[in-house]
Amino acid sequence: MFDAVSYLVELEHREILIVRNSVKVEPEPSLLSQRFRNRGFSEAIRKYKPQGVKAAVVDIPGPGAQAGLKAIRKAMKTEHFTGVVAITDMVALGVYHGLRQV
Repeated sequence: MFDAVSYLVELEHREILIVRNSVKVEPEPSLLSQRFRNRGFSEAIRKYKPQGVKAAVVDIPGPGAQAGLKAIRKAMKTEHFTGVVAITDMVALGVYHGLRQV
């Protein structure tokens, strides 16, 4: 996730959205892989904050693609972003479908 955010910053994105589908509302997700991805995202945002990078988070519980689709629909109404990363490939698939519908 750190590398994905770094790549978006290289492309001059400064408002980056992360889309998640946490199973439970906790300080950290229960899956180790998602915890690592969240940490990578947070570390990248901290690193690039002096360059004006900002983060937004949309977290919709549920199956990956459905959650991604719902999350990007919500984000397009409530958030300003120029780049998106997703917590899993299935969430990314839902995000992709939502963006194609615009």
